[in-house]
Amino acid sequence: MLGLGSWSRSGIIPVLIVMSIAACGGGGDGTVQTEPPPNPEPPARVIDTQAKAHAFLQRATFGPTREDIELLMTLDATSWIDDQFSREPSNHLERLNQIYIDENIFNKVLDDVPLRALRFTDNWWHFAVYGQDQLRQRVAYALSQIFVVSLSQDSEFDKFRGFANYQDMLARNAFGNFRTLLQEVTLSPIMGDYLSMRRNEKPAQAFNIRPDENYARELLQLFSIGLHQLNIDGTVKRDNDGQLIPTYDQSVIEGFAHVFTGWNYGDAVVLRSDSISMQSEILPMRAFENFHDTGEKVLLDGQILPAGQSALVDLEQALDVVFNHPNVGPFISKQLIQRLVTSNPSPAYIARVASQFNDNGQGVRGDMRAVIKAILLDEEALAGEATESIEFGKLKEPILRLTQLFRAFDAQGADGKLRFADFNSLGQFPYYSRSVFNFYRPDYAPPGEFTNANLVAPEIQILTENTITQTTNRILELIYEVDVGIDALSGRHTINFDFSEEYQLADDGEALTNHLNEKLMGGTLSETMAQSISNYINEIPTAQAESRVREAIFFIASSPQFAVQR
Repeated sequence: MLGLGSWSRSGIIPVLIVMSIAACGGGGDGTVQTEPPPNPEPPARVIDTQAKAHAFLQRATFGPTREDIELLMTLDATSWIDDQFSREPSNHLERLNQIYIDENIFNKVLDDVPLRALRFTDNWWHFAVYGQDQLRQRVAYALSQIFVVSLSQDSEFDKFRGFANYQDMLARNAFGNFRTLLQEVTLSPIMGDYLSMRRNEKPAQAFNIRPDENYARELLQLFSIGLHQLNIDGTVKRDNDGQLIPTYDQSVIEGFAHVFTGWNYGDAVVLRSDSISMQSEILPMRAFENFHDTGEKVLLDGQILPAGQSALVDLEQALDVVFNHPNVGPFISKQLIQRLVTSNPSPAYIARVASQFNDNGQGVRGDMRAVIKAILLDEEALAGEATESIEFGKLKEPILRLTQLFRAFDAQGADGKLRFADFNSLGQFPYYSRSVFNFYRPDYAPPGEFTNANLVAPEIQILTENTITQTTNRILELIYEVDVGIDALSGRHTINFDFSEEYQLADDGEALTNHLNEKLMGGTLSETMAQSISNYINEIPTAQAESRVREAIFFIASSPQFAVQR
């Protein structure tokens, strides 16, 4: 074991970079001049091999299981998605409330904060691994990396129930309409605190009060339209001099900042109150009209909100302006494709998805179900697992590497709690982004070969020697089920896997390798690597069945090939 662990930690860095280059493709600079006609319903897509099923479920769930694969191959892909659409949403807040009640930590005693924090993360892992609404939760996770809020900020201290409610809000809207999502994000008390829209006041020159621009800026830059005007295919527009065309300027930011004045917690009595109750972090924010600027406001492309309107009317009309901007379809579609399928979708792929955002075939804009189907059922996505082209694939986030292992081997946590709260090992953790720009930027391009090839690889932004080593060590620890005990205040927790199937094949290195190749890789291991694993396992005495199985699994799970999603 030690020899293999040493090999993985010392050799994985350069190999992983090379594999990532081979997995993440480059989009072109071409422009789609006309928008493709909306397709009211993508055709049924037959998934007729385990390799195709495995690849599809990598994108649509937190990791393939045998049950998922069998169901997908029984149905067609369209019907599988429809089945996921029909499933009852998991309820993070309800379960977290019950945990707090059961453990008597439902109060605001500071001594209980670490316990409440761990129960929040336990809850997130529980639904990611065991939730039956896998597609909904996976899309909600993607949305959480666009509409970023973070527990790492002081203003969000101990608002774990609020974050559970925020997760439920994203999940609820994952299959709804993007316009509704925009408004619920805007009025979320968690977002209100994170980007300082809460208690934002109309201008008062005598008191040197000016509307806060933070939420207005990020709504436009990160949550909806981006910095530059886009074609339907996500490529940037240029003026006659070849320059990028900005989507907005400072005056527009100021206009939106004035829109978002006069809001506080849903149970607040006055605007300037900073007191918080158990409901403050849950209820949508409410308006305090005396603090809302009722003047005229100039928004995107010179559109004007008239004077004299209420806070809610201003907010709704301003969000309508944002929602109907032509950038939203390609801007949001590309990021969802990146989070679910591939880092560098082709312009044509983006255009096809964005056209569904613009019109689902029935005249509805922003239909998230149509967008999700367009992303997952696109020919470019479904052909991905069979191509070796550098124009398809992505580096898996560390979190997704773990959830895949947990789901593949039916992981069970000690004391009934599936826990992994070691942030420093992964370089990311749910709702603990270091900034509103997420764990990594969607346009991040590592210097050198990536930049030269016009490629982006967002996840590589957190890929450091430390996170590679730490993640590899944690994977080894998990697979060997190192007993770290049950410590109520520790992020470390013993997790047990079900390797019973693998033990039955332990005597035959080739059979074991083939089985794990199908289970963890969908049969995509290179012949060279498969042979290396088989040879390595056969060197371990057959009497050591447990070591054979765990070494084989670790060999794959710590490999560059496992770290890449096709």
